[in-house]
This record gives sequence, structure tokens and C-alpha cells, in this order.
Amino acid sequence: MRLLSRQSTLGRGLVLAMTLGLLLAACAGSSSPSPAASAGPANLVDDLLLRNSSSVGVDYFWDVLAATTLVDPAVVTTEEAHVDVTTDGSEAGRTTRADDGALVSLATAADAPTFEAEFLEALRAGGPRQSSFEVTGELKIAFDGTTCSADAPEMLAADTYQLPFANRSDVPAVAVVGGLVEGSTYDDLDAYLRDHPGSIDQPPMIVVHGFVYLEPGQAGTGLAELAPGDGFVVCLVTATGQERVVDGPRFAIK
Repeated sequence: MRLLSRQSTLGRGLVLAMTLGLLLAACAGSSSPSPAASAGPANLVDDLLLRNSSSVGVDYFWDVLAATTLVDPAVVTTEEAHVDVTTDGSEAGRTTRADDGALVSLATAADAPTFEAEFLEALRAGGPRQSSFEVTGELKIAFDGTTCSADAPEMLAADTYQLPFANRSDVPAVAVVGGLVEGSTYDDLDAYLRDHPGSIDQPPMIVVHGFVYLEPGQAGTGLAELAPGDGFVVCLVTATGQERVVDGPRFAIK
């Protein structure tokens, strides 16, 4: 289950919120930014970071930097190059230089101080948020290297949950809260896992509601937006050569 390529709705929210702030700045033109405490984009990013502590220090500015170039193209250095995008296999999504590829304007470097200044200015733009998403409760998950445990009852309401995760193992691990695609069964999932031992690629019959990645011995939080259906918790060991899926509890989402 290589989840970083297929994030949950709220997992993507952090990047989308930061990008939104930059687009708002472009639309606002020269209007003065409001104080950070009352600015909607800054407040939303702060809200998400507080609930996704495992994102601090590991999220990247790729998408946000790309959005910044719409406002200020000079923030990056570019050159024309021929590139190709891999569309299948384990390298799907990777962009590489290719003599027979499409001709594009390729960014090769960024002006970090200028980007940071424009990024923070954009987050301070706009008025306060009109509403905030509500977190229904917690779904605590722990992994000791062998057992993936969670305090999940037999049934959970379809809503937004905080995911406190304790990785007590000696390997990097991901706590995943997911669900089955409509029409799929746990028999389908179990058969897929048996046929793909050691794989952590995302099975086609599941959706990811939320996840938390942590290094050994760390604790952190994330968010999961649960949708009705069959739900489950698994812990993924992501260390090279040790990849495996450890089953946790299964439950219904109403």
C-alpha cells in the first residue's frame, strides 16, 4: 500500500489549503493581507497541522511551489527540456528526461527566500474562515512490530476522526484506516494479500480514509474521514526488505 501517492481527502487537505492561499493572493492582487490569526488559509493550515502532527517535517512544497509560479514565474529557474512520464509499474508518475518526450518548460531550481516570503504572505490573505471541520472522536492505533492494535468498536459513525498512532516497533511503519470498495469483500482482500506476499502496494479493492507514517519509537497524529461501508485498520512495515502488512481490527462504518 504505497499510500503517499493516493492520500485521503483530509491528507490532501493540507497541500490544498496551502495552494488555495496562494491562488487567493493572485486573485486579491495588491490588497493588504489581514493578520495571520484571522486569515482563513493560515488558520486552516494551522488546524490541519495540529491534527496531523506526523506531517510536520515530512511534507514537501512541490505543489505549493508550482502554484506560486502562477503568481510569480520568476521564483523558479527554468529550461526547455524533453520529458516523459512513466504511466505504469512501481515507477508510475515519475518524470524523466527523454529525447523523444514532450517539450516542456522544466523548473530546475527555486529561489527559496522569495518563495517563503510569498507563501507566508498568501497564507495571511483573506478573511477568517466561516466554519471549521469537526472531529468526532479518536481512533487510537499502536504497533509493536508484531501486533497492530486499535481501540475500534464493532461499529463507527461515518465522520472525521483523529488518529493518535504510537509506533513502538524498531522499524518505520504506517497506520492505515481504510475501507472496501463497494462490491468488494474481505475474501477478495485476503486473496489479494495472499497472492502478493510482502507487497505494500495499495490493493485495488480498498480506499484509504486516513494514515499516519512514523519512524521507529515515535508517536503522532493524523486524520481519517470515514465513509459508510466495511472498515479496517492495518499497519504497514515500510523498511526496505522488510515490507509487510500486519492486520488490525475490522469494523462497520454507518
